[in-house]
Amino acid sequence: MTLSPEQIQQLFLFTEKKFVRWYDLQVELVDHLANKIEAELADNPSLSFERALGNVYAGFGIFGFAKIVREKEDALRKANTKLVWKELGQQFTWPNLIRSLSILALTFTIAFQVNIKTLAVITLVLYIIDIAFNGKFSIVKFYWNPKRKSKTKVTKKKNLLMLQNLPAFSFASMLYLQFMLTRYFEVLAVEDINATTGFKVYFSILLFIGILIYISVKNISLGILHKAKTLYPEVFA
Repeated sequence: MTLSPEQIQQLFLFTEKKFVRWYDLQVELVDHLANKIEAELADNPSLSFERALGNVYAGFGIFGFAKIVREKEDALRKANTKLVWKELGQQFTWPNLIRSLSILALTFTIAFQVNIKTLAVITLVLYIIDIAFNGKFSIVKFYWNPKRKSKTKVTKKKNLLMLQNLPAFSFASMLYLQFMLTRYFEVLAVEDINATTGFKVYFSILLFIGILIYISVKNISLGILHKAKTLYPEVFA
């Protein structure tokens, strides 16, 4: 027995009532529930749809969908972390290597040409901007507006777990932190911090790594967003 579109919609509402607020996870669960319910009804045609649903849901245990949601979130975070490391490694392969070397040269030029006061202003401004965006880079904030309006009403927003768990990197916060760490030079009574080659090299390398990670995270986020639009075009309609 194949479930009707109305029953499939009931399954979506059921998962939402059970606190599964991510549309992509709802799709997976609805597909699983539908297959199990159809098998139940095939074995026992006298069962009602509601009873079959209750039997299938009972198989998830006392915690219902909570364990699946938690496992899915953990899996996505781990997968995205691996993607970041992989993408970071790509920054040292051809032709990205040319850009990476150019960035490295630029960071050393900045560190050896700009005085400490200017660096302080730059890092502070970046930190304030970073705070304004919740301390992380989220490509969705720039490319996806969830408040979609039709001619007659506002369409209810569908949240995607794959977008909510995008890899994040607080580039400006890292810069501000590393700048604060330079206070150790003053504690050690360094007379002229601008003449300290060690500090300049330290700042350059940290800035270089930060930029590469930022680029990697951006590329991954754009890729995930493109995948989301391909898999769930109804969310972006």
